[in-house]
Amino acid sequence: MLRRQDTLTFYPLDISGDFLMHGVHHLSEDYNNSLVIKPIVADYVKGIEQLRTAEGPKMILWLNGISNLSYQDQVNTFRLLSKVMTDKCCLVFSADITEDRETILTAYNDATGYNKSFIQYAIERLNREERSEIDVTDFEYNVDFIPNQDPDSTSYVRAFIIAMKDIQYPIPGLGVDLSMKRGERLYFHEGAGFSCKYTLDQLRHIVDKAGLCLEETWTDDNKHVAFCRCSRTEELL
Repeated sequence: MLRRQDTLTFYPLDISGDFLMHGVHHLSEDYNNSLVIKPIVADYVKGIEQLRTAEGPKMILWLNGISNLSYQDQVNTFRLLSKVMTDKCCLVFSADITEDRETILTAYNDATGYNKSFIQYAIERLNREERSEIDVTDFEYNVDFIPNQDPDSTSYVRAFIIAMKDIQYPIPGLGVDLSMKRGERLYFHEGAGFSCKYTLDQLRHIVDKAGLCLEETWTDDNKHVAFCRCSRTEELL
């Protein structure tokens, strides 16, 4: 973009101020005064609202930011983004379009155990912050993929641990006990699942519901990810 214009204003948004400012520092070193950076430390809802004050045409980058939301929250997020757009703005977002079951299961239960550790980090936080002593070796980690071709839905992943025996662990900080019978599952997400996977028709339906028009899409050679460019529909302008 800086090859086409002298300056550019960037509004990076993140809830973690330390993380955000670390990135701002490196970008400032890379681009000097040609990139004007105005960081927004806020959650997504409050941060998007602040973009209303940004003047001129905007390109909004929302990379892999919807897949762990519920379906209605995905629609609501796109609708919120559409309200800070004009006819001179565009939204570019990415989404997973992989539908191959074995590829997905391998990705979320890889041989290195990386994703297992990442997802089970919730247990580690419970032990550290809420003074519980849950032993993850009492459980078996597993994932599942639920495909869905309905245009008004998505496919998704489920990650869970299965109790290998009857267990009961106090969680003092929350004032509750974790009690499970052998074979019971504990899921690591709210709702039906997380890490949604889409068809292009499903993505088109979601943005349509939010008052956006899917103008163009690009995919990688293996069709794992789609990048989508959207404009705001005329009736909302």
